[in-house]
Amino acid sequence: MSTGAPCGACKFLRRKCVRGCIFAPYFGAEQGAAKFAAVHKVFGASNVAKLLLHIPTPRRCDAVLTISYEAQARLSDPVYGCVATIFSLQQQVASLQAELAMVQAQLADRHAHLQQTHHQQRMVFNQPPPEYMQQHQHLGVQTHLSPTSGLSMGMSGGTGAVGPYSSRVKEEGSYQLHGMQHAAHHYDIGMASNSLEPMSTEQSLLESMQKSRSGGLGGQPDEGELQALASLIRRK
Repeated sequence: MSTGAPCGACKFLRRKCVRGCIFAPYFGAEQGAAKFAAVHKVFGASNVAKLLLHIPTPRRCDAVLTISYEAQARLSDPVYGCVATIFSLQQQVASLQAELAMVQAQLADRHAHLQQTHHQQRMVFNQPPPEYMQQHQHLGVQTHLSPTSGLSMGMSGGTGAVGPYSSRVKEEGSYQLHGMQHAAHHYDIGMASNSLEPMSTEQSLLESMQKSRSGGLGGQPDEGELQALASLIRRK
């Protein structure tokens, strides 16, 4: 380096900057003096020179930057120096890690909740309908059947199982037959219990009722007689 422009370190030390000065490559002539002042105050010029001599030349620039930073931090915080900055950064890292763990836990819980909801929906869609819905569907199918098929289903049980419709028909026929037999017996109509002719029975029944009224037998025909007569008229 030219002896006419000393480096910042030599300018601060007020000495002549010689060729091969160890501070010249790292402390310029313009701003090097203020930068070297903090280094000299904290570490000392001779100690820094000895340290740089033991460091390889390619890594001396990084060493000077580190020494300058540590010197400025020590002047700003005489107790902790650069340790205060390191501790603050560590706290920030720990806080961010805790926040990251909390967010990851929330995401895991949300993912598990979504999976459970999806599983429940699949269970609901795949399960059979309730019993009352099955009964309603069964009744709907029965209502769509024709009357002929319903009657055949009711009478298809043989002698052991008789449908409700056929049972009702048989009961009405038996009741009408009993009323007709009772009327025939009351008016002395000669007819068999198992062989009835609708037209002859009707005529005999009417003639007997007329004879009874004209002969002064008295009394009114009972309910069975009237129903039997009405049934015969309907059949006609």
